[in-house]
Amino acid sequence: MFHPQLGSNKSAKFLRAVLAVAMAAALFTGHHAVAGPIGYSLKFASDKRLLQAPNNPNVRTLVAKQTKYDRLIGRAMPYYELANLSADEDLVRWQLTVGDVGFHFAGLDTQDPAGAVVSQSLVGLGTPESDVLTLNVSGLKPGMSTIGRVKIAPDQPTPNQITDFRNVLFEMNSASTPEQTQNAEVNVTFSSGSTLGGMLPNFTHEESVLGGHFVPCGNEAFAEQEVFEYTQTGETEVVPEPGTLALSGTGLVCWALVAWHRRRSRRRP
Repeated sequence: MFHPQLGSNKSAKFLRAVLAVAMAAALFTGHHAVAGPIGYSLKFASDKRLLQAPNNPNVRTLVAKQTKYDRLIGRAMPYYELANLSADEDLVRWQLTVGDVGFHFAGLDTQDPAGAVVSQSLVGLGTPESDVLTLNVSGLKPGMSTIGRVKIAPDQPTPNQITDFRNVLFEMNSASTPEQTQNAEVNVTFSSGSTLGGMLPNFTHEESVLGGHFVPCGNEAFAEQEVFEYTQTGETEVVPEPGTLALSGTGLVCWALVAWHRRRSRRRP
């Protein structure tokens, strides 16, 4: 004979057992991937001081007073600063193409003021084939940045040829669209495996003289220099982890057990 109270106690015990299974599964499945903001900032400048303090008037004055020779060297060997703008992801790898294929990457110097341990990998360093700069980065956490300097050289040098990163990595003041093929492409990878990539735009810059007027210094005029910045943001690419799938499966099993138990209880005399 079926006793309502006894059946109720058995149902309660059964439901408690199912709940315990579900809770145990939740504990052992671990954390699941959560979408979050990722991003980076890549800056270029001919002078390291300007790169680190672009709005400091004293720095801008010192850089503007560079000799023509120093300015030419700085444009053939520009400094870069790569910053991690993500909320939680480490930046682990970045890649830069040369843009104008008549030039190549001929050298690299990583500075690391933020303490990130940077391992460098260049394909065909110093040869006309080295059109891609690849850096594997360790320790570049959210909010951190790393500074370096890259040397650009022509594939077939000619007398009095001037190398200017502003015309190699992009076409400064060009009227063509940013999507044209002569601009460098950037690709950045984060610790989750998510990536961001794009092509540098055609930055604009008018070389205004310091203070709006020419200041004589021999045959030199003091020209303002600029920092060129490219920024990209996005979201983490979420892929369900094995734990997430296991937890979902456990939930379906528990639901099926509860339904089966209810049907079985109703059939009892």
